[in-house]
Amino acid sequence: HSLAAFPAWDTQDEGILEFTLTTRSRQAPLAFQAGGRHGDFIYVDIFEGHLRAVVEKGQGTVLLHNSVPVADGQPHEVSIHVDAHRLEISVDQYPTRTSNRGVLSSLEPRGSLLLGGLDAEASRPLQEHRLGLAVNVSLLGCLEDLSVNGQRWGLRDALLTRSMAAGCRLEEDEYEEDAYGPYEALSTLAPEAWPAMELPEPCVPEPGLPPI
Repeated sequence: HSLAAFPAWDTQDEGILEFTLTTRSRQAPLAFQAGGRHGDFIYVDIFEGHLRAVVEKGQGTVLLHNSVPVADGQPHEVSIHVDAHRLEISVDQYPTRTSNRGVLSSLEPRGSLLLGGLDAEASRPLQEHRLGLAVNVSLLGCLEDLSVNGQRWGLRDALLTRSMAAGCRLEEDEYEEDAYGPYEALSTLAPEAWPAMELPEPCVPEPGLPPI
């Protein structure tokens, strides 16, 4: 199951996480960062084909949904912004944000920023909050153009990668096959190889016949 672990995402004053997402997954983890106090975290996932963000800072869970569908195999620009006062998620520059009273305190990060999957430790608080994705669920798709607090990061910056590769070509090939999936019933109606058709020979008058 795929997973990439990066150095902690510093969300204490202000945290901005940006990437381009391409997937057909309707349920998948995208990003998880644990906080310094036990049980604090920020978590972003795909839930029923849309982006969802969850922040827990010891004062109750703040839950945010974005209305732009993302599970369509097309690239989508994603931005997550968190500070002491608010939480905002944006898809293709369509933002959803909490009120100023929604978050109220900063999240002091602890441990690694996890992208595309969860480990057992990260999944524990999510299961306690019944936000439930099993540990063995991971993103099938592609995260590109990763930027953390304005700094570009790539796989070379990861502390750990599991079943991840640089570039998106493999995933794009899979999407191409998926895209034809619904049409398989139609395409099988056509013969695998078209039979050769005998075309009539062109008319050539026989020599010696009188003109018409």
